[in-house]
Amino acid sequence: SARLCDTWFIFTDAFYEAESNPVAGVGGVIVSPHGTIDEYFSEPVEEELAVMLGHGTKGTIIFEAELLAVWTAIKIWHNRFSDSMLVVYVDNDALRGAYAASTSRSGIVGRMLEMLNLIEEKYNIHVWVARVPTKCNIADNPSRFDCSDLERCNAVRKRVLLDLDVLRLNLGEV
Repeated sequence: SARLCDTWFIFTDAFYEAESNPVAGVGGVIVSPHGTIDEYFSEPVEEELAVMLGHGTKGTIIFEAELLAVWTAIKIWHNRFSDSMLVVYVDNDALRGAYAASTSRSGIVGRMLEMLNLIEEKYNIHVWVARVPTKCNIADNPSRFDCSDLERCNAVRKRVLLDLDVLRLNLGEV
């Protein structure tokens, strides 16, 4: 396919602050092979889902929230980059390593990694996971609900509901 010459870019980020409301948020930005910012998302993580990710029982769930951002981006945009190359930029080294290695973990993290692998195979997506410094990550502001820069670029906001029922529907019982 000639589409294999196309390279798409996704930037994702998340925040987690145990005392804030909401406790977590995720953002993602998709950049076309032509260098245009097409769409983005900027969503809170619902409380029940944050608890499922470990909020309240773990010291932090930033890894899980960052993975949720990547999973969300690939889930909602996979049709755009099917049969293409995809560079996923993250600012969390643990996530980069886990996703690149497709390490098997139990629970919700393992299911998200498994689903990412299945989507890659089904849609013939050739993924490279790269590290981007936080200050250079264009998904940093949307993860904290500041979308002003993306609005000035005329990017379209994609609304995504991130709650436990949505995740269960897409991942099965976790």
